[in-house]
Amino acid sequence: MIGSYVRVILCILLSLVYTTGSKGQLIQAPEDFFGFKPGSDRKLFDYEQLIDYMKLLDKGSLRLLLKEIGTSPEGRPMYIAFISSEENIRNLDSLREINQQLAMNPDLTPSQRNEMVREGKVFVLATLSMHSTEVGPSQAAPLIAYGLLTATHPDTYFVPPPHDPIAENVDAGVWNWIGIFGSNMMKDMTQAGQKGVSQHYLFDDYWPGSTETCIWKNVIGFLTEAAGVQTATPIYVEENELDVIGKGLGDYKKSVNMPAPWPGSLTCCWNTGFQSF
Repeated sequence: MIGSYVRVILCILLSLVYTTGSKGQLIQAPEDFFGFKPGSDRKLFDYEQLIDYMKLLDKGSLRLLLKEIGTSPEGRPMYIAFISSEENIRNLDSLREINQQLAMNPDLTPSQRNEMVREGKVFVLATLSMHSTEVGPSQAAPLIAYGLLTATHPDTYFVPPPHDPIAENVDAGVWNWIGIFGSNMMKDMTQAGQKGVSQHYLFDDYWPGSTETCIWKNVIGFLTEAAGVQTATPIYVEENELDVIGKGLGDYKKSVNMPAPWPGSLTCCWNTGFQSF
């Protein structure tokens, strides 16, 4: 089963130092482990296979730590995977304490706060598949983990900002950073030749999904969605079938919120719901 209650949560610590450190074993690529590249047409792996692969990465690399964090409503173990440099993984408890103090302790002196900011690291939490039918992110989890463990550069991408209304009792800086990260994502995806990427469209940030889980806690939060069709099954979409609904886009055409529309073609759309904090 692949769903929102049986998933691996990825926690990525930024300010990474990319090394080739391992536990003496070669890290097996996802396509070699599963027998196909995740994301291939008509191919899905299940939750148990995903966990087996993550355990393999945990065993083979000092830059990934897999921890069991609970049990799903169906009795399956749930995990969180920490991915970072070897040094950050070794100092995980200390880094967690620094973040907790910065978030929860109003009595820190300016010098204490500045020192913690210098010593601390940014934690990025990616929940990967919010709903049971949104299988795209969980299928991408092995690719994300393998890519981060074998990468030679620190590029990390996030999601576009939402449209109004937003929760008004949130510091302006949180909204500013959501916009900055989202704009950078659109820039990078457009530069890579990807079409149909939109922002300030359909989803607002007044809804409790983002506000209650992170934004009300002064944590930058992102939500992204992609079109959904039959899971992992390619279809052909004609250009005249494309349309928009909701706020942010009046017509399916080039606009400030969608600078490079997708023209339609044969595609395999993965229904996705991806949230990161």
